[in-house]
Amino acid sequence: METVNEITDEKLYLISESIRQVVIETLSGCDSGRLSIHKGDMKGHHLADQKVYESIKRFAMDKKVASVIFIEGEETIYTGADSNLVLLIDPVDGSVNRDLKVGDPALSIAFSEKRSPKFEDIIGGYVYCLHSGNEYFSIKGKSYFRESKDAEFVQIFCDSKVDKLEDAILYFNDGYGKEMSKSAFLKAGALPYFVKHRNAFDNSAAEICQMARGAAHIRVEARSYENHNGSGGSDHANILSAFAIAKPAGIKITDLSGENISGLKIEMDKPQDFICATSREILQQVVAIISENRSLLNSIISVTTLQKNNKKA
Repeated sequence: METVNEITDEKLYLISESIRQVVIETLSGCDSGRLSIHKGDMKGHHLADQKVYESIKRFAMDKKVASVIFIEGEETIYTGADSNLVLLIDPVDGSVNRDLKVGDPALSIAFSEKRSPKFEDIIGGYVYCLHSGNEYFSIKGKSYFRESKDAEFVQIFCDSKVDKLEDAILYFNDGYGKEMSKSAFLKAGALPYFVKHRNAFDNSAAEICQMARGAAHIRVEARSYENHNGSGGSDHANILSAFAIAKPAGIKITDLSGENISGLKIEMDKPQDFICATSREILQQVVAIISENRSLLNSIISVTTLQKNNKKA
């Protein structure tokens, strides 16, 4: 791996580090707790999210670090700065886990120079994991990682050598209430049956970044839904780290049918299913299973029922 020290001199890294400090200081004085909850859905607007947004807005207006800042769940910030830089920020990816003191919630930032950016317009990014202290940064088509502030940055690459599902590690999140769980099960519920190991702690940025440094091979998000009450699911903010950190490290990113989503305009709160995979071979196998998910589920259930009946007999 290439050791990199000079990237800390990059302007974008210094901006990210300043925002990280704002987030950490705000959270240290902010009690956990949700302001509102949608019925049957653990996702809601959190006190931590609101406080961090207010702090970032004050910082951005004062320092003029970018002309436009998009923040998940909040109003767009226009600073009036004479700059082409646009920031897309998920201040606390994993607010529920932050409340519960589990998992690895993260600050996730993507950089662009377009005022209405698509995913393909992301030119770099930054992720700081609040519990582990793991830090990721990308610029000029390369991604870097350091385990802690005392460590050096090293360039990272995904593990593209694994080409069979039976050897792959999968991140698959299927929680957050009935509608999201049902959607994930019906779209991709059979997938864990075919991999070496299924894991999840439901912090999108941390999981995707771990894939970028070779710790897993697949992440599938299939929880988006629409019903008479509206729509929901994992949103565009949860894909920022995929294009900002994981793609430069070799990760393939598509929708559940294997179609490229890089041309989508980024709408921070819009639900979107997606696949991250470390190789083209793995991606094709995942898409094939998802396309046959319901029939595969029926087969698995039938085999399990038959085995139970045989034991009783």
